[in-house]
Amino acid sequence: MIMDARDLRTSEAQREQVMGSSDLGLLDLWFDRALTADSADEVFRR
Repeated sequence: MIMDARDLRTSEAQREQVMGSSDLGLLDLWFDRALTADSADEVFRR
C-alpha cells in the first residue's frame, strides 16, 4: 500500500514476492525502504 501511495510501480513478480513472504524481518526492511525509495527496484535490492 505504501508503494502504491508513493506511485512506485511494482512488477507482478515483486508483488508475488511480498505476498508470499512470511519473513517479518524482510517485510519490515521492505516497508522501511518503501518509505524513502525512488523506485520499486530500490526497495527490493539485495
